[in-house]
Amino acid sequence: MNRYAIYLILALCALAARASVAVPYTHPGPLLPDSSNFVTASLVVFSPGQDVYSSLGHCALRMECPVHDLDYCFSLETDVRMADFIKFFSGSANAAFAAVPTDVFVGYYRENGRGAMQYELNLTLHEKQELWRMLDNDMVAGAHRKFNFAENNCTSTSLIILEQSILPARIEFKWPEKMLELNNGDGVRYLYRNAPWTRFICLSLIGTEADVFWPQESRMSPEMYPAVVSNSRIIDDEGQVRPMLKHKSELLPIKLQARQSVNSPFTFFPLGGHLA
Repeated sequence: MNRYAIYLILALCALAARASVAVPYTHPGPLLPDSSNFVTASLVVFSPGQDVYSSLGHCALRMECPVHDLDYCFSLETDVRMADFIKFFSGSANAAFAAVPTDVFVGYYRENGRGAMQYELNLTLHEKQELWRMLDNDMVAGAHRKFNFAENNCTSTSLIILEQSILPARIEFKWPEKMLELNNGDGVRYLYRNAPWTRFICLSLIGTEADVFWPQESRMSPEMYPAVVSNSRIIDDEGQVRPMLKHKSELLPIKLQARQSVNSPFTFFPLGGHLA
């Protein structure tokens, strides 16, 4: 396991020793005759935090196997410290998934007063097992991904690995009309409307990419998950259709609202006002 994952787990374990509260399994009951609940897979979306890098929230994939008492959150993590600010935002940071026990992982967000919603995915047993296998392999491979705050981030990467795991089935996303009409730049302006410093950084880094449209997965943000996953569907190779979402539940209530920045970056960089 790479250094970044070890540091993450040690830090979270230390925190959990003080604040951890058990997180219930999605399916604590007996194994169903068709074994469909042997493994469950969920997207867990956390509300925005106080820091610039957490201004949109966070997303992780939760994998559970109650029969074997396994419950982990796979979270895309980077190998940078906050001192490497530019590296984090510029797309030069290395990243990979790290698996953290769910009670430990959720304990960190509980300690910070951030809310969490869980969206259980309507996958077949084989698809869930394949997703878990791919997440394990990604973690073992180390920090081989390049993290980009505006494009290759926790939300987009989680969706992409989910899509890969269910092939040849595919996800037909149902996007809010507002986002379909916005190019990258306008989409960033809308999604980061309450985080002017993060908006300024992202728009400065994407440059001419602001005028084009990235793939749908790269335009996803935690704020959009409720509308998107609730209305999207999975279509298999035989044309059978099923909802993407099985059900949703609240893991953590929001106790602290993220602060809006008192000063806009354009207070300090008035000539960059055209980026707002």
